[in-house]
Amino acid sequence: MLYGITWLLLIEVVGFATFVIFLSIFRTIPDKGYSISKPLGIICLSLATWLLSISEIIPATEIATILFFIGLIICSLIIGTIRVNTLKQVVKNNWRIISLTELTFLLTYLIFFCIRYLDPGINHTEQPMDFAFLNASARTITGQPLDPWFHGDTISYYYFGYWIFGTLSKISLIPTVATYNLSLVAIPAMTASSIFALTSIFLKFPRLKFDFLTISCSVFASLTAVFMGNLQGFLEFFRINSIGSSSFWQRVCIDGMQNPVINTIDSWRPTEFWWWFRSSRIINYFGPACEGQGFDYTINEFPFFSYLLGDLHPHVMVTPFLLTFIYIAYDLSKKDLTKSLGLMYWLEVALAGIMLGCVSFISMWTAPICIAIISGVYGLHWLSNTNLNPIKLGQSISLVFAMGALVLLPYLWSFQSDIGGLAKTPYQTSAIHGFIVWGPLLILSIPKIVSTFWATPIST
Repeated sequence: MLYGITWLLLIEVVGFATFVIFLSIFRTIPDKGYSISKPLGIICLSLATWLLSISEIIPATEIATILFFIGLIICSLIIGTIRVNTLKQVVKNNWRIISLTELTFLLTYLIFFCIRYLDPGINHTEQPMDFAFLNASARTITGQPLDPWFHGDTISYYYFGYWIFGTLSKISLIPTVATYNLSLVAIPAMTASSIFALTSIFLKFPRLKFDFLTISCSVFASLTAVFMGNLQGFLEFFRINSIGSSSFWQRVCIDGMQNPVINTIDSWRPTEFWWWFRSSRIINYFGPACEGQGFDYTINEFPFFSYLLGDLHPHVMVTPFLLTFIYIAYDLSKKDLTKSLGLMYWLEVALAGIMLGCVSFISMWTAPICIAIISGVYGLHWLSNTNLNPIKLGQSISLVFAMGALVLLPYLWSFQSDIGGLAKTPYQTSAIHGFIVWGPLLILSIPKIVSTFWATPIST
């Protein structure tokens, strides 16, 4: 319990200090950057300690890491003292969205703290690997983390997510056996609060009143982002209640569910151990009659599955930081590039580049997404402003990619991998499996798409 409170206080302090420091950069967005201040501050501290470590000039010890943390606080105190009136005015004008964002964070933190408290084991699936990488990152003081399996070699994996939570472990002086689970508490909490704020911003949250519709949509967005799965759970309930024929279940053809339940049990819900694990192994091919061996074993995990399972994988850790990048990209999309751009704009562009590099370092699979997002932002600027100076546009894009490359370069310089590229699979995902995986998102989005299309007049 004490570790959980300490961890929460650390994240809150980092978040508020970062909020004060970056207030000027995000001054035009409704929550002034509050919703992303926690992941942004955490990633800034972690990047600083990582750069210190790979420089091999000064060891990135616990003392050095704590000094960075103290430096962050001192900077925020200085800036906060200088701009105290502005800070008061910002909080006064935007306290509604700030307080609701914080409430979302705290409630989600409490929920997942209870989940991890009831199941704190680090002893199944790939948890030992994640724990080994976390320990390797937390123990590294010079150079890059050493591979736990190959003595003398560095980790040939995108390990920055482990470094991030290893850094928090050093600052809080909490042992990694506890920070492993606390990381799985902080990640969904930061994700939920970021989604809440982003949705509120998209829906133009009013500053002067609580808008029930906007709040409801934002809460719903947070719930779906953190807790929503796929349709396999519904199929489990159908199957356990003997709904569906043998041909139906062979048509659905999910591993472990090819046949209906024969032996009736006195339960309306699944009782099999880890029955929910099948929700992440839907896509496969067992032959035309669904009777053979699986040939297309595909993992289709979703956030809540990973939170519940307790695997601290890069695709889990990256979520709040990817949302931070999206937040910054959205703010950049609202800038008027036809006007004179000040220092704050270029600092935000540089920050977007740093986040691009860091997010890619946490999970390389997000790099194409981030590149597409930032390219889309400036592509839309180019298409929507005929008077836009192409030099200014080129400078912005170049700065983003240059900063991202500078962050990644030390890691990529020593990276080794046996992967030779991408290859086309001979098996295609069936329409049924595709709908089971994407069904909830389609069900939520298609009505809006159809209604918008129907209401949009066709110009002649």
